[in-house]
Amino acid sequence: MLFELINNALKYLGEVKKAVQKLCFLFPSSSAFKSEFIREVDSSKLNQTLNNPLWLVYVSSIPILSAIILAILPSVYDENKLTTEITLAVLGYFAIVLSFVMISSMAIVGVLLGLLYPVDIKGTLDYLSTCVGVGGIAGFVSAAMTPVKFMGDIGGGSFSSDLFDGSALLKLPAAFGVLGLLVGLCTGSCRLVAGSGGVKRKYIFPTILFIVVVTIFWVHKWDPFSLGLRMSEKLLKQNSHIVYCMELAQGAERESLIRENISVAVAEYFLEYKNDLFSYRWGSLLVIGAVSCVGAFLKNRSERNVKAYR
Repeated sequence: MLFELINNALKYLGEVKKAVQKLCFLFPSSSAFKSEFIREVDSSKLNQTLNNPLWLVYVSSIPILSAIILAILPSVYDENKLTTEITLAVLGYFAIVLSFVMISSMAIVGVLLGLLYPVDIKGTLDYLSTCVGVGGIAGFVSAAMTPVKFMGDIGGGSFSSDLFDGSALLKLPAAFGVLGLLVGLCTGSCRLVAGSGGVKRKYIFPTILFIVVVTIFWVHKWDPFSLGLRMSEKLLKQNSHIVYCMELAQGAERESLIRENISVAVAEYFLEYKNDLFSYRWGSLLVIGAVSCVGAFLKNRSERNVKAYR
Protein backbone atom coordinates (compact mmCIF):
# COMPACT_ATOMS: atom_id res chain seq x y z
CA MET A 1 0.00 0.00 0.00
CA LEU A 2 2.78 2.39 0.93
CA PHE A 3 4.73 1.63 -2.26
CA GLU A 4 1.63 2.26 -4.36
CA LEU A 5 1.15 5.66 -2.76
CA ILE A 6 4.80 6.53 -3.39
CA ASN A 7 4.61 5.40 -7.02
CA ASN A 8 1.40 7.38 -7.60
CA ALA A 9 2.97 10.47 -6.01
CA LEU A 10 6.06 10.15 -8.21
CA LYS A 11 3.93 9.73 -11.33
CA TYR A 12 1.90 12.80 -10.40
CA LEU A 13 5.04 14.85 -9.77
CA GLY A 14 6.43 13.69 -13.12
CA GLU A 15 3.28 14.92 -14.88
CA VAL A 16 3.53 18.25 -13.07
CA LYS A 17 7.16 18.55 -14.15
CA LYS A 18 6.27 17.91 -17.81
CA ALA A 19 3.43 20.42 -17.65
CA VAL A 20 5.74 23.13 -16.25
CA GLN A 21 8.36 22.41 -18.92
CA LYS A 22 5.74 22.72 -21.67
CA LEU A 23 4.61 26.03 -20.18
CA CYS A 24 7.58 27.74 -21.86
CA PHE A 25 6.02 27.05 -25.25
CA LEU A 26 2.58 28.45 -24.46
CA PHE A 27 3.15 31.96 -25.78
CA PRO A 28 0.77 34.21 -27.72
CA SER A 29 0.85 34.11 -31.53
CA SER A 30 2.21 37.65 -31.80
CA SER A 31 5.85 37.25 -32.82
CA ALA A 32 6.90 40.58 -31.29
CA PHE A 33 5.41 39.78 -27.91
CA LYS A 34 6.67 36.23 -28.14
CA SER A 35 10.28 37.23 -28.78
CA GLU A 36 10.21 39.81 -26.00
CA PHE A 37 8.74 37.28 -23.59
CA ILE A 38 11.31 34.66 -24.52
CA ARG A 39 14.15 37.12 -23.91
CA GLU A 40 12.86 37.71 -20.38
CA VAL A 41 12.42 34.00 -19.55
CA ASP A 42 15.47 32.08 -18.37
CA SER A 43 14.36 28.68 -19.69
CA SER A 44 17.77 27.11 -19.03
CA LYS A 45 17.43 28.01 -15.36
CA LEU A 46 13.95 26.46 -15.30
CA ASN A 47 15.19 23.22 -16.90
CA GLN A 48 18.16 23.10 -14.55
CA THR A 49 15.85 23.46 -11.57
CA LEU A 50 13.41 20.81 -12.79
CA ASN A 51 16.23 18.35 -13.55
CA ASN A 52 17.49 18.70 -10.01
CA PRO A 53 16.30 15.76 -7.86
CA LEU A 54 15.48 18.25 -5.11
CA TRP A 55 13.42 20.51 -7.38
CA LEU A 56 10.38 20.00 -5.17
CA VAL A 57 12.19 21.89 -2.40
CA TYR A 58 12.07 25.04 -4.55
CA VAL A 59 8.33 24.65 -5.05
CA SER A 60 7.53 23.90 -1.41
CA SER A 61 9.88 26.47 0.20
CA ILE A 62 7.31 29.28 0.38
CA PRO A 63 4.52 27.20 1.99
CA ILE A 64 7.04 25.68 4.41
CA LEU A 65 8.29 29.11 5.48
CA SER A 66 4.69 30.30 5.85
CA ALA A 67 3.90 27.27 8.00
CA ILE A 68 6.92 27.99 10.21
CA ILE A 69 5.80 31.59 10.70
CA LEU A 70 2.29 30.48 11.64
CA ALA A 71 3.63 27.71 13.88
CA ILE A 72 5.60 30.25 15.93
CA LEU A 73 2.49 32.34 16.52
CA PRO A 74 0.69 30.11 19.06
CA SER A 75 3.87 29.75 21.13
CA VAL A 76 4.04 33.52 21.67
CA TYR A 77 0.86 33.43 23.73
CA ASP A 78 -0.07 31.26 26.65
CA GLU A 79 -3.13 30.99 28.82
CA ASN A 80 -0.84 31.76 31.74
CA LYS A 81 0.13 35.40 31.17
CA LEU A 82 3.03 35.16 33.60
CA THR A 83 4.61 32.29 31.67
CA THR A 84 4.38 34.31 28.47
CA GLU A 85 5.95 37.39 30.08
CA ILE A 86 8.86 35.39 31.51
CA THR A 87 9.45 33.57 28.20
CA LEU A 88 9.50 36.82 26.22
CA ALA A 89 11.82 38.42 28.80
CA VAL A 90 14.25 35.48 28.62
CA LEU A 91 14.28 35.52 24.81
CA GLY A 92 14.72 39.30 24.78
CA TYR A 93 17.62 39.19 27.23
CA PHE A 94 19.31 36.38 25.30
CA ALA A 95 18.83 38.29 22.01
CA ILE A 96 20.49 41.38 23.50
CA VAL A 97 23.56 39.45 24.69
CA LEU A 98 23.77 37.48 21.44
CA SER A 99 23.51 40.71 19.43
CA PHE A 100 26.41 42.15 21.44
CA VAL A 101 28.60 39.12 20.70
CA MET A 102 27.67 39.00 17.00
CA ILE A 103 28.09 42.75 16.40
CA SER A 104 31.46 42.69 18.19
CA SER A 105 32.57 39.73 16.06
CA MET A 106 31.45 41.42 12.85
CA ALA A 107 33.25 44.64 13.82
CA ILE A 108 36.50 42.76 14.51
CA VAL A 109 36.23 40.91 11.18
CA GLY A 110 35.59 44.22 9.39
CA VAL A 111 38.71 45.78 10.92
CA LEU A 112 40.89 42.77 10.07
CA LEU A 113 39.61 42.60 6.51
CA GLY A 114 40.09 46.36 6.17
CA LEU A 115 43.82 45.85 6.73
CA LEU A 116 43.97 43.62 3.64
CA TYR A 117 41.17 44.60 1.25
CA PRO A 118 38.80 47.50 0.58
CA VAL A 119 35.73 47.04 2.79
CA ASP A 120 32.17 47.88 1.75
CA ILE A 121 30.71 49.19 5.02
CA LYS A 122 27.70 50.83 3.38
CA GLY A 123 26.81 47.68 1.42
CA THR A 124 27.04 45.58 4.59
CA LEU A 125 24.80 47.99 6.51
CA ASP A 126 22.31 47.96 3.63
CA TYR A 127 22.28 44.17 3.78
CA LEU A 128 21.66 44.18 7.54
CA SER A 129 18.85 46.69 7.04
CA THR A 130 17.32 44.42 4.42
CA CYS A 131 17.49 41.44 6.80
CA VAL A 132 15.79 43.43 9.55
CA GLY A 133 13.14 44.62 7.08
CA VAL A 134 12.42 41.14 5.78
CA GLY A 135 12.14 39.87 9.34
CA GLY A 136 9.79 42.72 10.22
CA ILE A 137 7.58 41.92 7.24
CA ALA A 138 7.43 38.27 8.34
CA GLY A 139 6.42 39.50 11.79
CA PHE A 140 3.66 41.68 10.37
CA VAL A 141 2.35 38.72 8.38
CA SER A 142 2.36 36.58 11.51
CA ALA A 143 0.66 39.33 13.51
CA ALA A 144 -1.98 39.70 10.80
CA MET A 145 -2.82 36.00 11.27
CA THR A 146 -3.60 36.37 14.99
CA PRO A 147 -7.38 36.43 14.31
CA VAL A 148 -7.05 32.91 12.86
CA LYS A 149 -5.40 31.73 16.06
CA PHE A 150 -7.77 33.46 18.44
CA MET A 151 -10.98 32.74 16.53
CA GLY A 152 -10.22 29.07 16.91
CA ASP A 153 -9.70 29.52 20.65
CA ILE A 154 -12.99 31.30 21.38
CA GLY A 155 -14.90 28.05 21.78
CA GLY A 156 -12.19 26.56 23.97
CA GLY A 157 -12.31 29.42 26.44
CA SER A 158 -8.66 30.44 25.98
CA PHE A 159 -9.33 33.58 23.97
CA SER A 160 -6.72 36.23 24.67
CA SER A 161 -7.17 39.97 24.91
CA ASP A 162 -3.79 40.49 23.19
CA LEU A 163 -5.64 40.59 19.89
CA PHE A 164 -7.44 43.77 20.88
CA ASP A 165 -4.73 45.70 22.71
CA GLY A 166 -2.44 45.63 19.66
CA SER A 167 0.47 43.93 21.40
CA ALA A 168 0.76 41.29 18.67
CA LEU A 169 1.37 44.00 16.09
CA LEU A 170 4.26 45.30 18.18
CA LYS A 171 5.81 42.13 19.59
CA LEU A 172 5.91 39.92 16.50
CA PRO A 173 7.47 42.36 13.98
CA ALA A 174 10.06 43.37 16.58
CA ALA A 175 10.87 39.73 17.40
CA PHE A 176 11.17 38.71 13.74
CA GLY A 177 13.19 41.87 13.01
CA VAL A 178 15.71 40.91 15.69
CA LEU A 179 15.84 37.39 14.26
CA GLY A 180 16.51 38.87 10.81
CA LEU A 181 19.32 41.00 12.26
CA LEU A 182 20.96 37.97 13.87
CA VAL A 183 20.76 36.00 10.61
CA GLY A 184 22.18 39.01 8.77
CA LEU A 185 25.09 39.22 11.22
CA CYS A 186 25.80 35.51 10.70
CA THR A 187 25.81 35.81 6.92
CA GLY A 188 27.11 39.36 6.47
CA SER A 189 30.85 38.61 6.62
CA CYS A 190 30.92 37.54 2.95
CA ARG A 191 29.61 40.98 1.96
CA LEU A 192 32.34 43.00 3.63
CA VAL A 193 34.97 42.79 0.88
CA ALA A 194 34.27 45.40 -1.79
CA GLY A 195 34.78 45.09 -5.54
CA SER A 196 35.12 42.01 -7.67
CA GLY A 197 37.42 39.16 -6.86
CA GLY A 198 37.84 35.44 -6.51
CA VAL A 199 35.68 33.14 -4.45
CA LYS A 200 38.36 32.71 -1.79
CA ARG A 201 38.88 36.45 -1.36
CA LYS A 202 35.22 37.47 -1.23
CA TYR A 203 33.47 34.49 0.36
CA ILE A 204 35.64 31.75 1.81
CA PHE A 205 38.26 33.79 3.70
CA PRO A 206 35.83 36.32 5.30
CA THR A 207 33.48 33.51 6.38
CA ILE A 208 36.30 31.45 7.90
CA LEU A 209 37.66 34.54 9.64
CA PHE A 210 34.22 35.32 11.09
CA ILE A 211 33.81 31.75 12.39
CA VAL A 212 37.29 31.88 13.95
CA VAL A 213 36.54 35.17 15.74
CA VAL A 214 33.19 33.84 17.01
CA THR A 215 34.90 30.64 18.19
CA ILE A 216 37.42 32.72 20.16
CA PHE A 217 34.50 34.43 21.92
CA TRP A 218 33.04 31.02 22.77
CA VAL A 219 36.35 29.51 23.95
CA HIS A 220 36.98 32.45 26.30
CA LYS A 221 33.39 32.20 27.59
CA TRP A 222 32.19 35.46 26.09
CA ASP A 223 29.28 33.68 24.45
CA PRO A 224 25.66 34.60 25.30
CA PHE A 225 25.18 31.62 27.61
CA SER A 226 28.31 32.21 29.69
CA LEU A 227 27.72 35.97 29.83
CA GLY A 228 24.08 35.41 30.79
CA LEU A 229 25.12 33.00 33.52
CA ARG A 230 27.69 35.37 35.03
CA MET A 231 25.30 38.33 34.92
CA SER A 232 22.52 36.21 36.43
CA GLU A 233 24.67 35.08 39.34
CA LYS A 234 25.67 38.69 40.04
CA LEU A 235 22.06 39.90 39.79
CA LEU A 236 20.77 37.23 42.18
CA LYS A 237 23.48 38.05 44.73
CA GLN A 238 22.49 41.72 44.62
CA ASN A 239 18.80 40.85 45.02
CA SER A 240 18.97 37.90 47.38
CA HIS A 241 16.21 39.39 49.56
CA ILE A 242 13.83 39.46 46.57
CA VAL A 243 14.64 35.82 45.78
CA TYR A 244 13.90 34.92 49.41
CA CYS A 245 10.56 36.74 49.28
CA MET A 246 9.64 34.96 46.02
CA GLU A 247 10.35 31.56 47.56
CA LEU A 248 8.08 32.32 50.54
CA ALA A 249 5.26 33.96 48.58
CA GLN A 250 2.39 31.95 47.14
CA GLY A 251 -0.33 32.47 44.54
CA ALA A 252 -1.16 36.00 43.47
CA GLU A 253 1.47 37.54 45.75
CA ARG A 254 4.22 35.50 44.08
CA GLU A 255 3.00 36.44 40.58
CA SER A 256 2.97 40.10 41.56
CA LEU A 257 6.56 39.88 42.87
CA ILE A 258 7.74 38.18 39.67
CA ARG A 259 6.12 40.81 37.47
CA GLU A 260 7.73 43.59 39.47
CA ASN A 261 11.14 41.86 39.35
CA ILE A 262 11.08 40.12 35.97
CA SER A 263 14.87 40.38 35.61
CA VAL A 264 15.31 38.24 38.73
CA ALA A 265 13.03 35.60 37.21
CA VAL A 266 15.15 35.64 34.05
CA ALA A 267 18.32 35.20 36.13
CA GLU A 268 16.77 32.21 37.90
CA TYR A 269 15.87 30.73 34.50
CA PHE A 270 19.49 30.91 33.35
CA LEU A 271 20.74 29.24 36.54
CA GLU A 272 18.08 26.55 36.21
CA TYR A 273 19.69 25.36 32.96
CA LYS A 274 23.26 25.73 34.22
CA ASN A 275 23.97 22.00 33.85
CA ASP A 276 22.95 22.08 30.17
CA LEU A 277 25.12 25.09 29.42
CA PHE A 278 27.92 23.13 27.73
CA SER A 279 25.72 21.50 25.11
CA TYR A 280 23.81 24.75 24.47
CA ARG A 281 27.02 26.74 24.04
CA TRP A 282 28.70 24.51 21.49
CA GLY A 283 25.46 23.65 19.76
CA SER A 284 24.81 27.35 19.17
CA LEU A 285 28.36 27.78 17.80
CA LEU A 286 27.74 24.98 15.28
CA VAL A 287 24.48 26.65 14.21
CA ILE A 288 26.20 30.02 13.70
CA GLY A 289 29.00 28.40 11.69
CA ALA A 290 26.53 26.47 9.53
CA VAL A 291 24.38 29.56 8.86
CA SER A 292 27.49 31.56 7.92
CA CYS A 293 28.64 28.90 5.44
CA VAL A 294 25.19 28.60 3.90
CA GLY A 295 24.99 32.38 3.55
CA ALA A 296 28.36 32.52 1.76
CA PHE A 297 27.34 29.67 -0.56
CA LEU A 298 24.02 31.29 -1.47
CA LYS A 299 25.63 34.69 -2.02
CA ASN A 300 28.27 33.20 -4.32
CA ARG A 301 25.67 31.19 -6.23
CA SER A 302 23.33 34.15 -6.67
CA GLU A 303 26.13 36.31 -8.11
CA ARG A 304 27.13 33.53 -10.51
CA ASN A 305 23.54 33.19 -11.67
CA VAL A 306 23.31 36.94 -12.26
CA LYS A 307 26.52 36.92 -14.32
CA ALA A 308 25.36 33.90 -16.33
CA TYR A 309 22.00 35.53 -17.03
CA ARG A 310 23.63 38.72 -18.25
